[in-house]
Parts: sequence; structure tokens; C-alpha cells
Amino acid sequence: MQDHEREQDQEPEVFLEYQVEYDDADVLPAGDQAVSDFAMLSVTLLNNTAGAYGDARIGFHPLNAIPSSGVIYLEFPESFLSVSAARLRNGIEGIDGTVRVSVASKRVKLERNGDGSDVQAGKYVSFTLSGIMNPGQSGDAGNFTILTLGSDGDEIDQGRADEVVIAPGLLEGAEVILDNGSSGDMTEVEISFVVRNAVPPTGSITIQFPVDVTIRDVSMALQGACEGIDGSFRVNVTRTKVGSVVSVVRQGDGSLIQPRSEVSVVLNVRISPQTALGTGNYRIQTTAGDGSVIDENSKVAGLAVQDESEAPDSSSELLRNLQSAVQLRLGGTPDILLDLMNHRIELLTVLEFATSDQLQVQSKHSHILLQIAHAMDITQDVMDEFDLGLAQWRIEIHVHANSNSKVNWRLSNDRAQALKTVLAEKYEVEPASLHAKGHGSAQPQRKGDQECFVEILFSLDGRFGDLPGNTPAPASKETSIRPPSTTVKDNQEDDQAV
Repeated sequence: MQDHEREQDQEPEVFLEYQVEYDDADVLPAGDQAVSDFAMLSVTLLNNTAGAYGDARIGFHPLNAIPSSGVIYLEFPESFLSVSAARLRNGIEGIDGTVRVSVASKRVKLERNGDGSDVQAGKYVSFTLSGIMNPGQSGDAGNFTILTLGSDGDEIDQGRADEVVIAPGLLEGAEVILDNGSSGDMTEVEISFVVRNAVPPTGSITIQFPVDVTIRDVSMALQGACEGIDGSFRVNVTRTKVGSVVSVVRQGDGSLIQPRSEVSVVLNVRISPQTALGTGNYRIQTTAGDGSVIDENSKVAGLAVQDESEAPDSSSELLRNLQSAVQLRLGGTPDILLDLMNHRIELLTVLEFATSDQLQVQSKHSHILLQIAHAMDITQDVMDEFDLGLAQWRIEIHVHANSNSKVNWRLSNDRAQALKTVLAEKYEVEPASLHAKGHGSAQPQRKGDQECFVEILFSLDGRFGDLPGNTPAPASKETSIRPPSTTVKDNQEDDQAV
């Protein structure tokens, strides 16, 4: 976030045709009586996770005209950590002329300078503010208030929006290490992570064990074994249908855990004699005193500590250890899930291809490709440290866009090759680690009504194996629609390629 007091002495910034100036002197007028409500008032956070720093998009239809010298006020709920760095991104849709932007506390003022035309009643108006820091915990964000005024200061329209819900932030680098994974034994469990948001002195840390692990006894290890957290604790264990949950409840006599702090908690746990280490994932959460979730990570693989002289006795154990080591360094990847235990990178956001160039991914998805490349790089770094050789990745694409199976197969194969080229040339993934395969519509891998479905498979030795139901490519004189383009198109419209 930038220092606005320093910016007051600088030249105004210009966004397209909109002149934008900033100061902190303006405040929202007093009074909360609504003159009339807006139609279809909405506030959307482009990233709604707790503590995220990003954009908020506001849209509405005013029931009364907004004059060329009028004012729009937007007040954010008190739960937001900061809006002091708010910036108008790309002007205002539905309004012409220049606009002056000022910020005071949680209030943003957009003041028209009189050089545009009046906004007619009912016309759609929308704008995006960047530099917004979300609330530090999940749940209802609270009420947004928007107000329009005339040049004389009289209220025109006023309304509220309250549909914004904040999702938990991500606990980065989360790891669970068991000193002894044998059932029936008392074992030391270390839970470590990096918090995205602050944890209050009355907050808690909860660990949900896999469903096949039952906790019989639990206690806090010696105070000195914990890092990044102080004060006293109460430890509870609850048995649920989805697994045992251990809660480390802070008693209010410690200090605030600051955002981006590394935390490590050590427990003494006895696992049920009927169960062993567990085959599922652990879920770790930090919560506020009222139980609201602050941050969480639900995909944490458990790691059993081995004797240094012992090598992993199975490929599954090796993958478990590799997953844990990579996850500790990977950080947040909201659009993908790295799942080495199941030999894949799962895409949580649909990867769409451009209509103008059917072999290229739309530019609005470039951040997804960046996350994929980052996951591949971190995986290779860990594999290098343990002399595991070169990781192998296969991009597989299924296409259902056409009724002609030959066209689908050629298009899926060419898209897979093009995506492989982009990852190697633009995102600098080792080319020798990348492979590509198109399945067309022969294998019905499809989610909902997606016309194109992308999978990325992982292998330690390059032996991927064929998926069930795979069929050879249809015979055809054509080998491709056209050679995959290696040209990367940046900063284009969403329908363009990256």
C-alpha cells in the first residue's frame, strides 16, 4: 500500500480519460436516511479470501440522475483491513468527464469535475477500485453504503449492499509431521504453517485428522517446543464422522500472531490401536474467538518421520514425503491443486481457449499458467535436492467442441502441444520434463458443459500409462489444424491468447 500523505504533493495520476487525484480530507456527510434506493446495487470482490489485497467492483442503476458536478460516495464496512490505497481502475463505465478520487478512513469519494454530461436515471454505472484489503477473517463482510449527491450537497440516492461473503485465507506451507506413525503408540505431532492473517490471543488452531485416524489421548508438548505462538493453551479433542479434531485454544494471555508469521505447534498424541498413520488429508484452521475461520488448508498430507538410514519402502511413501516437502515451499495457488500423491495438478478454474486462435489460452488465464509453472519448478527443486531425477509432466486435453471425432482429436492434440510450448518458452519450465497428449472426445473426461477439459499428470519416471478407454487417434491425412504457434500474445482482450 502506498503512502497517501506523500502522494498529495505529486501530480495527479491519469487513467484513460479520467483525471484522478487523491487526498484524505473528505468525509462522508452525516445522516443515514435513504432518499431512494439504487436498483441492482452490487459489490463484488474479485478475490474474496480473508486478508487478500485486490479489486472491488461496484455496479448500480441510479433511480435519479447524477449531475456533471455530482458526487458518489462508497463506504466500506469496518471489517475491511484497509481501503486507504484505493485507486480507480480504468475509469467509470456510464460516466464521462474527469473524476477526482479521495479516501478517508473506510470511505471513498468520487467527485465529478463538471466537464462531462449528466448521468440519466436508470443508466447502468460501474467502476472498479484497486488496493482494497479484505477483512482478516471469513464470514459476512458487513454493509456497503453508497450515496450520490448533487453539486449543492443534497442527497440524491442512497443504498446498501450486504451480499459479500469472505472466504478463509490460505495457510501456506502447512505440514503435519508425526514422529511415530504406529497405531497404539504415543507420538509427537508437529503442525507448522505460515498464517495469512493475524490470530488473536483468544483464537484457536484446529487440526482435523484423516477419518481413519482416531485420537485417544492428546496433550500439549513442552512450551519451548512451540514457535511463533506464546501464552497458555487449552487442548481439546472431538471425535466426528469425518475424523478426530484437536483444538489448541489460546487463553488470552499471549500476544497477537502477526500476519505472515511462521507458527509451529507440537502435540503429544496417542493414535487408536485400530488405526495407523492415515491415508487422507489433514485440515488445519486458525479461528477467531467467536469461532469464525481466519485461515485454513484442507489438503495437508501427513508425514511420518523416518530413520535417516531408511529409504522409503514404497512409491506411495516417497510421494507422500515429496508432497509434504513441496507444499511447505509452494505457498498459495488458488487456481490449482498440486496433488503428487495422485500424480496430477488439478485445475480448480476452467482454462479457456481463445476463439480467435483456438490453440492459445485466453490472456485472462495467464495467472493460472504462472501457478502451474511455479508448482512444476518447486517440485523439481525438491526432487533435485533428493537426487530424484527430472520430474515428468504430461498435459492431456479432451475436446468435445465438435461432432466430428477426428476434428476433436486433432484440436485437443494441437492445444496440448501449444500449451506445452507456452510453458516451456514463456514460463521457462524445463522442456525435457513436458509431454503432451490429446484425447479428443474418445475419453469422456468432462465436467459439466465444458467443451475442453485440461489435465496435467505427474510421473517420477516418465511412465504415465494410458487412461482407461483410450483409443488411437482417428486416421486422417491431416496431422494438425495448423502448427502450434510459439508466439505469445500479451496484454490483449480476454478473447486473445497468452
